[in-house]
Amino acid sequence: MEPARVQLPQGVHDLGPDEAGLRRELADLWSWLFDRWGYREVVPPTFEYYSTLASGFAGRKAERLFRFFDRQGRILALRPDFTTPIARLAATKLADEPRPLRLWYLGSVFRVNEARHGHRSEFTQAGVELIGAAGPAADAEVVALAVTALNRAGVEGAQVSLGHTGFLRALLAGLELDPRDEEAVVTELTRRNLVGLRDVLNTLNLDRRQFQALAELPQLFGGAEKLAAASQLAGNNTEAEAALDDLATIGRLLEAYGLGECVYFDLGLVRELDYYTGMVFEVYVPGFGYPLGGGGRYDGLTARFGLPGPATGFALGLERVLTVRERQGKIEGPKPPDVLVVALPGFEAASVREALRRREGGRVELAAGAMDEKEAVAYARARGIPCIVLVGSEMREIEVEVN
Repeated sequence: MEPARVQLPQGVHDLGPDEAGLRRELADLWSWLFDRWGYREVVPPTFEYYSTLASGFAGRKAERLFRFFDRQGRILALRPDFTTPIARLAATKLADEPRPLRLWYLGSVFRVNEARHGHRSEFTQAGVELIGAAGPAADAEVVALAVTALNRAGVEGAQVSLGHTGFLRALLAGLELDPRDEEAVVTELTRRNLVGLRDVLNTLNLDRRQFQALAELPQLFGGAEKLAAASQLAGNNTEAEAALDDLATIGRLLEAYGLGECVYFDLGLVRELDYYTGMVFEVYVPGFGYPLGGGGRYDGLTARFGLPGPATGFALGLERVLTVRERQGKIEGPKPPDVLVVALPGFEAASVREALRRREGGRVELAAGAMDEKEAVAYARARGIPCIVLVGSEMREIEVEVN
């Protein structure tokens, strides 16, 4: 009989004891933090009907969903994010709960093409959804909580890029572009491809002001002065001005949270225009090429499940946060047990009782088999356990030199 294949599919990874421990530590920290901010945990299913998840994953290429069939031939899919299932939950089972709903989550999500770029096809997201709250105060709360979660995790230098889909939408509305041309503009903005953006704009019938307004969007990154520059580009566009006023208010509220120095306005930040409806943001650290998380306002999503209402939220990538912590030297080595309890022949039951007693005050490993003192010391040194308790007719503690 041939041995079973042991190679994992592309994009998935095992978590060994050390990685799993770090993941659990961070998960516990964030669950405590989210609870302190008034959020309650929800756990939607790992898979649902494809039509449900695809409807909420609009604009993000539904082919990225892992799909399969049930026994009745219905198409199911693994969740590609948490926002869509939670929006469904809020509009159905939680429809009668008082608003706003403050919900948090943590778990695996699955996307097909992440592996093509060296990313995981299965990765962990943690985040919150604030459902039923409109306005800048709600948006500022989720941004502040995202940054606070990173600060609590020991990440240094987190910076927030704060944008608004309403600004770009207002600029595009007056151009009456073909949908394919509009999609091309949005695609190049999403990629932050200045050359590609200008190439697309050169194919369109735009006057000088319209061309300049779109071409300079990716460069509108910085402090409050960029809002003034954006206002000049927009001309007398009242919808664009409303979006800029919204951003200015959110910025002032984030200053009240003590986060003013890490917040930058980014009018070129584009997320899915058919998904997000207002403020959008991403969180970065210098020297790391990918955002650690992001989110924004998505007021139209719960309506797709029959209950219209405002909503805003964020998701953080747990693996990316752990990678940054490691690069910044913030991850300690694995913690070994405090004590190794070893039974001498005939005292196995007594050693069990001693291990149970000591576990009330610390981390205790009970030797699985017979060991003499020399073997116990060698094993404890290899595992980094600083203390051995030999259980016999007399109980004896031995200190072990460990690195």
